[in-house]
Amino acid sequence: MRTLARNWKWGKQHLNILILSVSWRTFALPLAWVLLPHGGNSNTATRTALIKSVLPLLDGKKLSLLADREFIGQDWFQTLKRFRSAPCIRLKADTRVGGMEVWAIFKKLEPGELILLGFSGG
Repeated sequence: MRTLARNWKWGKQHLNILILSVSWRTFALPLAWVLLPHGGNSNTATRTALIKSVLPLLDGKKLSLLADREFIGQDWFQTLKRFRSAPCIRLKADTRVGGMEVWAIFKKLEPGELILLGFSGG
């Protein structure tokens, strides 16, 4: 079976928006966004610029990041570490951490149990 990634389009123009929101109770309030001139994922430089644009609004509060599985990569994680952020990112089952696929790490996890995988936001 073959799956295709699909992007929203208006005619032939890609509609791809990277949004940074603050979460409060059951709401997510967009703080900043950037229109990407292409389909597909954003890159570390674009994400970093977006975060830097909202840091003054945080007034020194700690940045926590909840993101989907395309927000990965060594450069991105190093950037989050510099921001002293604590990321919570969904991973694909075949993602490798410390030489092991994450499904193998989590398969014996009990309800309520927690595993931290080698990331320290500082």
